Amino acid sequence: MKIPKVDKAKIIRLREERGLSTKDAARQMGISAPHLSMLETGQAGIGLKAFIRFCLFYNVQLTDLLEPVAGSTQGNSKQANVAA
Repeated sequence: MKIPKVDKAKIIRLREERGLSTKDAARQMGISAPHLSMLETGQAGIGLKAFIRFCLFYNVQLTDLLEPVAGSTQGNSKQANVAA
């Protein structure tokens, strides 16, 4: 199973759509501007804590920040029924 990666372009677009500079967004999220810049450019990996922080800050679902995986049903609201 291939694990999807964070879509850096989406993170940047969300920040820019809100009219925020890297410095302002970082301050509001409680991280440093250089760290945010590194996350947005892929120079640093994003940990779970930061990933959740991004989702809460931008009010999006976890899957909204992931790159699509070939053959995935991402964005499909249907869920599989699992027998207990």
